[in-house]
Amino acid sequence: MIEKPELSNNQERAIVFLLSYPTVREVSQKLRVSEVTLYRWLNDDTFRAHYRAARRKVVDQAIGHLQRATSSAVTTLLSVMECVDSPANSRITAASKIIDVAVRSIEMIELEERIELLEKALGTGKEDEK
Repeated sequence: MIEKPELSNNQERAIVFLLSYPTVREVSQKLRVSEVTLYRWLNDDTFRAHYRAARRKVVDQAIGHLQRATSSAVTTLLSVMECVDSPANSRITAASKIIDVAVRSIEMIELEERIELLEKALGTGKEDEK
């Protein structure tokens, strides 16, 4: 892991606000710094590296949350598909979605296997990244 130089308290707060508010103007007002200062920080390599890492962490947490909800989503699709009292179009949509995801999953697994074979043939891969 690359060691990143420390940020000022205001810069750390700026990252939190940038993840929470939709515009630079709102962030600058909340932080009580000028927009020019905030844009200067956003153009700084060190600040950008910290900001990128924070955004990646937020996205990783969201993905984890979605993954935890997957089982419930599948259960819901199955219950709609199997419920004879559900409207036909709902049952068809649920069945279609299940089939689509199953097919895409197989395609992704096959693609991953092909990439691994190509990496082995080229002598590259995950082992080389360590």
